[in-house]
Amino acid sequence: MTTQILPQDVPVPASVLPASKDDAVFAGTEGDYFLPHNSVEIERLQRQHQHIKLATDGKLVPDVLPAGAAVLDSGCADGTWLLDLQSQQPRTLDLHGVDLSPDLFRTHPSLTLRTHDIRTPFPASFGFTDRFDLVHQRLLVWGIQAEDWPAAIHHLSAALKPGVGVLQLVEAEWILNEGAPANCPEQRKLNLVQDWATAGSGMDVRVWDKLEGLMKEEGLVDVELRSFDFGYGKTAKGGEEVQRRSAELWVESFRHVARKIVDGEGIPGVAKTAEEYHEFLDRLVVEMKTYGYTPRLKWVRGPTLMRSRLFRIRSAFAVFITTANFTTAQQTCANKLHPLHLFSTVATLSATTSSPPQPTTMPSATPTLLTTPAGPTLANLTIGTLLTPHPDAGGSVPRVRNARWRIPSGLYTPQQIVASCAPLLEAVLHHLGPDPANSATPAARKLLIDNLASNLKTDTRESSLQLPPAHTLDASKREMHAQALRVGAAVVGWAREVADDEAKRAQVQLEPKLDIRSPCEGHLLFPVVAQLMFGPRSKRHLMQLYNEWLHQMVLLRDALLPWENYGDVLIRIDEGEGLGMRFVEDARERFLTVLLTKVLTQKAVVGFARAVAGIPEKKRGESVGYGWQDANGVALPAFLAGGSSLRLLHYFPARVVGEKEVVTFDYATQDYYSAPRIEPSEAPEKTANISTNGWRDAVSAVFSAAPRIAEAFLEPTESSASGTAALSLVLSFDDGRTAAVDIGQISRGRRYSYRASDSGAGKQSSKTDSTTSDVFSGESLSVHDAVELLSKQPADGLVSAAQGGLHVVPVRDQLVGLALLGKIYPENTVLLGEGQKANDAEAAGKSFATEAKFVIVGEAWSAIPGRRGAGGSA
Repeated sequence: MTTQILPQDVPVPASVLPASKDDAVFAGTEGDYFLPHNSVEIERLQRQHQHIKLATDGKLVPDVLPAGAAVLDSGCADGTWLLDLQSQQPRTLDLHGVDLSPDLFRTHPSLTLRTHDIRTPFPASFGFTDRFDLVHQRLLVWGIQAEDWPAAIHHLSAALKPGVGVLQLVEAEWILNEGAPANCPEQRKLNLVQDWATAGSGMDVRVWDKLEGLMKEEGLVDVELRSFDFGYGKTAKGGEEVQRRSAELWVESFRHVARKIVDGEGIPGVAKTAEEYHEFLDRLVVEMKTYGYTPRLKWVRGPTLMRSRLFRIRSAFAVFITTANFTTAQQTCANKLHPLHLFSTVATLSATTSSPPQPTTMPSATPTLLTTPAGPTLANLTIGTLLTPHPDAGGSVPRVRNARWRIPSGLYTPQQIVASCAPLLEAVLHHLGPDPANSATPAARKLLIDNLASNLKTDTRESSLQLPPAHTLDASKREMHAQALRVGAAVVGWAREVADDEAKRAQVQLEPKLDIRSPCEGHLLFPVVAQLMFGPRSKRHLMQLYNEWLHQMVLLRDALLPWENYGDVLIRIDEGEGLGMRFVEDARERFLTVLLTKVLTQKAVVGFARAVAGIPEKKRGESVGYGWQDANGVALPAFLAGGSSLRLLHYFPARVVGEKEVVTFDYATQDYYSAPRIEPSEAPEKTANISTNGWRDAVSAVFSAAPRIAEAFLEPTESSASGTAALSLVLSFDDGRTAAVDIGQISRGRRYSYRASDSGAGKQSSKTDSTTSDVFSGESLSVHDAVELLSKQPADGLVSAAQGGLHVVPVRDQLVGLALLGKIYPENTVLLGEGQKANDAEAAGKSFATEAKFVIVGEAWSAIPGRRGAGGSA
């Protein structure tokens, strides 16, 4: 097997791990990984790997794998686990790994390593679908936010061989349910540190307890959980030296937390300053060496079915029409007068086959339907009639004409825009000439692209978008922080693809006489790059070319910030509107002003995205809505594609409303404060007032009697305002009832809801007291039928209880949960998931004595991010 080190879809130079004492953060990991992510941390992870093997008696997997078995390690770092696995197996394996940054990767003939963020689907070019016998992921509790776990598990499961592949997730019970021993006060403080740190980063230190349920929801079968004592210090397996080193190993991993402490605020119950925190860690080491610390390592393993879930769509967009159901689908479409349906019958037919359904070539007169990925949340919700855009990238018009560079008018993918900018960089490199032989300085090509990578980070001297650390930001800005890093890494990857691939570089139009006037935009250079660009190898005009290339890449990164599926977005370039991406400069400036200095609102995100799409700006005071339709497709909130994003949009190549090319999807009620209020029913057959000790029984009764969804679709209603329409989620149930809820209000409700899992930050954990943690504190509560609430009239009314009280609504389907968020007045709604308890819900949301609280009880809430505090923004 040849050496392969492959970032996402792009080749990068194979390089050994950086020097062991280099503590520079690896590219692409900033803000996404709570622990340090540098070569010093890699050394610690290698030592931790050996320590974990002590807990599992040396085993990395419980079974011998077959010859040639394909293995994927998610979060592979430098590939240590993969290579050790191969050393334990008698037969040669096909080893693959993914991680956030190629800087982590080592060169080895047995490894194929790629850059990828597991929160997003694997690119089709990886060829990972249905490929692997084993997919492994270990100790990413500090790398994946709580709301992203369902999506991550879904993406990992999609890589398993049907009927054969096994998903193995390894996490640890760091905070023991029974609490710390009485003689270990520092360990009790350690629990507070872990709760504080994960809550501040949106992560879940207790995720191990949810993995079994999440894997079962994904469709994995025979899921098993194995537990191993994972001792540190006195309780570590091995002699005194191992015990000493293990205690120091654990504390070493938490030294960096001191950087996140704000003096005066500190960590409640632990330390007020960074200095006090380090003193606590010193005491903790001594305590561990004396008494030990014994978290429990958890192996959660589950094989995939043969597949009962084969109908799940793995591509970004898929058509769910096969020969067997074509007539039925066409007739259903005709009956409803619009092609916006949930084809549950199609899913049933597909699930009985032994291979994924193949799209059928259909007559051109028949509309093809675009269906969202099934994912862990939404089941094949059809968006509209499929479009087939043709990004022509300006056709055959040259990028360089008369020694001037431009991006010709046309429709472009982001990758095509990067390729269209390549002549600028190639002209610079042409004039710089060959790199000196045997020079200790990296090649000019690498330096110039590495400078771009630093410009597109958020915490470097060269950053074009400087953002505070993610853990200091609110949920909206934290999401945009992570988005900036993801998109920035993708743009750099696309640039490397053109620059490092000789075949693609040969397609770039090189014009040695290329010249351009590029105003200084303040993009800082590495000192070594400044020396290169202003030194004896350079020429006067080269800095102009390089500055323009940098600026175009920065503009592209920022233009893609509003989009969850940023790689699929289509951008129309009009030469008359500015050079390349410069047409977005004014809108970008307004958006970044809001992002950096104000509360980030949905209006700001949608408004900027509209500008990037080339939609004329609304007049002052006019609503930009929550999405739109244009000639290239529709933009809608990302949750309609099964995503968990708070504010991002998703591009669908579809048409929803007639033949109109530009339609704004607007809120049915502009100001929900003015919407009619509806009291929940007091009918005894629909509502039960029960003691707080028996609420689970009442929930089970309502849950078991709840009807199933028979049909679900989006229904547009054109407004009297020109070019405006509303979209409703329409649900038909098998008991004959129906409900329709405005998508805009659902989007609001998602943003304003609270997650019970986020309630524990700064509060004493209740999970140690199983006798009281599942009891509400009040004297009574009401349990409601979800469909009864959804069916209440008027249609634009919002359910709210004027007399206050606690109202529990059980749901069995996330579509129903989403609809409820659009039907309940968005003041004090809490999402309580599987495994959570009553006082988790009580601690979340607002606690006004006269304010009603609605608790929606469901199995999982991966499509609904929720809030962590009482604040919020539109």
